[in-house]
Amino acid sequence: VAEFKDQLFHAAGISPSRILEFSCGHVIPGRQLLPVALAQGPTGSTLDFTFQNREKPLVVSNGALHTSQLYVGLK
Repeated sequence: VAEFKDQLFHAAGISPSRILEFSCGHVIPGRQLLPVALAQGPTGSTLDFTFQNREKPLVVSNGALHTSQLYVGLK
């Protein structure tokens, strides 16, 4: 968390006194959590889930397709 705060907030000049931190345990056990970073979907298109693009059909369908392929691969 400290590295994240340094890179995101402190680098932007935000005073540490303005940063509030809250954390709690996961709802699911860590052994059942698989973090995955995806830059492209199965069709090769960029997965850009920014506010402007997150509802575009191509982004949603590629994200869903990639997620379903990961799920099938884990079974």
